[in-house]
Amino acid sequence: MRELARLCKRLDMPEQVTERILHLAGSDLFRQEPFSRRVQLQRRLSVPDGAEELGKLLGEDEDGYQMLACMLLAGEATREKYREKGISDMVFYDTFRCFPRFVREHRASFGRFGFDRAWWTYRQVGMKLFRIGTLEYEMAALDGQPAVSVHIPSGCPLDAVSRKESYQAAGEFFRTYYPDFAQVPYICDSWLLAPALKEVLPEDSHILAFQREYEIRSVDPDDQGFLLWVFQTEKLPVAELPEDTSLQRNLKQRLLSGGRIGRAVGVLKRSLYETAALAERIP
Repeated sequence: MRELARLCKRLDMPEQVTERILHLAGSDLFRQEPFSRRVQLQRRLSVPDGAEELGKLLGEDEDGYQMLACMLLAGEATREKYREKGISDMVFYDTFRCFPRFVREHRASFGRFGFDRAWWTYRQVGMKLFRIGTLEYEMAALDGQPAVSVHIPSGCPLDAVSRKESYQAAGEFFRTYYPDFAQVPYICDSWLLAPALKEVLPEDSHILAFQREYEIRSVDPDDQGFLLWVFQTEKLPVAELPEDTSLQRNLKQRLLSGGRIGRAVGVLKRSLYETAALAERIP
């Protein structure tokens, strides 16, 4: 229990969420199989359908706190795997800070803390995805071949220096710890690559600078996923969407005028993730 409390503190988990997690982790349920063995939890929660299967055992789980407790208990076993592989604690904690971020995003969407991203976080628990600097990198595939999928955490700095340092560190990371992914394409599937943003954002926007680093391969102009990431909701009428940031105001104005945003898939230009040339190639 002490380790779990220290993990929550190190991750900057909200205090009331930590209290709920610790209470659940000390309950009779978590003294039973499969919850009592963290290594077993880690294995179960490292695969895509693991959380769904575990959820059936958990039963009713108000606001996802039991699943969150399971994920963090499994995370203690994941941290040991990091250490066995020689990956730094800094990368571990940076990666696992997705959990308090998701908890806070849940509050932004629903007005209360909670956890609803178990469908996603098998990647972090299973050491498939790592946050390295400002961006996240997931070992994935493209056309049946190994690839690295780039993800953009909400609220992350996207300035040129932060991007450059992240790409450079990621290149070194994969060469050191996962050499099979050292010279593979980096792909991104995100609303941040949507061509429509060029008509919405100023030329000096960090988002557009990020976008220019990718060769766009496909576009889905009708995708609405950006609503959750930008406005923390997918249910409000367009006229009621918040306007707290310039990004929200710009996108809302386009939607009100009948425009679309969508999303796109792109491949990072090779010169940007070949570490030897990186410092010279990124402006």
